[in-house]
Formats: sequence, C-alpha cells, structure tokens
Amino acid sequence: MNKKDTKGKQRVEALGLRGWCLRLFGAGVGGSAVIMTLPTFDWAPLAWLALVPILWAVRGTSAKQHFLLGWFAGSLINFVGFFWISGLLIDFGH
Repeated sequence: MNKKDTKGKQRVEALGLRGWCLRLFGAGVGGSAVIMTLPTFDWAPLAWLALVPILWAVRGTSAKQHFLLGWFAGSLINFVGFFWISGLLIDFGH
C-alpha cells in the first residue's frame, strides 16, 4: 500500500470502496475477537491475537482513517461487549 516518494517519505494511497470494505471487515474481526476474550465467552488466550486484524486494517492509512477504523472497532467492542452495563445501572442505581 505505501510507496515512497522522491524524498523517501511514505505516502498514502486512496483506498477505494473495496479497500475500505476489507479494512472495515478487519476492524470488525478484531473487535469481535476482543469481545470473545470477555468473561461471557472466556477465550482469554485470543487476546494475544485480537488486535492483529485491527493493526492490519490501519496499516498504510492516514491519521483520519486510523481514527475512523479505530472508532468503528472500539464502538463494536463497547456496544456489543458491554451490553450488560445498562441492566446493571437499572438494577443497582438509585
């Protein structure tokens, strides 16, 4: 993905629709893998590999694209993995 220009700096190429779909899929797989390490599923050894797809997804992208892919993976982890927090607050909140 990255190519060096004449000054030796790496430049970022446009991803296109297919590239974005693959990177969103990678971020989603990484987010899902993190969810599988939580106590409900208890696949703790998967935590060592869970962030690899997310790191692959952001490789060769700009800072804005890093943010968007990380936001997607983090939102997936928080909304799906921590669904129980709302019930906890309803039951034990005063």
